[in-house]
Amino acid sequence: MTEFPFTMTNLILKATNSAPMVEFNCETCVFTIEGRSILEDPSGFYMSIYEWLEIFLPTATKEVIFNIKLEYVNSSSSKYLTGLFRLIDQTFTTGKQIVVNWFYDEYDESIMDLGMHYRDHFTFPINLIQEI
Repeated sequence: MTEFPFTMTNLILKATNSAPMVEFNCETCVFTIEGRSILEDPSGFYMSIYEWLEIFLPTATKEVIFNIKLEYVNSSSSKYLTGLFRLIDQTFTTGKQIVVNWFYDEYDESIMDLGMHYRDHFTFPINLIQEI
């Protein structure tokens, strides 16, 4: 378990009609984002994730696994996902073990293509996983 000079709590955000569920577990280092991200103004939603990760990631002592299972991502959310991946990439280049599992439905080429785009633009490993 990671030792913090303060109490680090899990980050849990419930899904809404326009925001995905977020469940970041400090103990297991398994972080899940799942659902639809079609926020008109995603800054507040994603900034809370960035802030939490900026505290947690530098202190991680084991591999951090991100499971991204998005059904739909609008263009404004995609911009913030790119920011999220930049933060992950910066942490990865410091030697932290990070992997992203990008899940997509077998019939959803746009989500698959988005995962491929991210995989081609960052240094950390992104596994594209087709769900049937």
